[in-house]
Amino acid sequence: MKIKKTKKYKGKNIDIALYETKLNGTRISQEIVEQGNAVAVLAIDDEYVILVKEFRYPVGHVLDIPAGNIDKGETPLKCAKRE
Repeated sequence: MKIKKTKKYKGKNIDIALYETKLNGTRISQEIVEQGNAVAVLAIDDEYVILVKEFRYPVGHVLDIPAGNIDKGETPLKCAKRE
């Protein structure tokens, strides 16, 4: 099965690609959000889980665990410590 990939958008943190193929004579296409490597940290202090308050458009403020994208040349551990 041949799959054709076309980049539709290239951004700082994500890319969007269109994947197209044929299955049993039917054309199938799927838009895929592609993201680089990232880390998430489950930080525990005594019996408490540490959360961060972040603004996420369009839902507003949310509580989340510390997380972030790994920069070029950065190790996952260094990224986790930065977050």
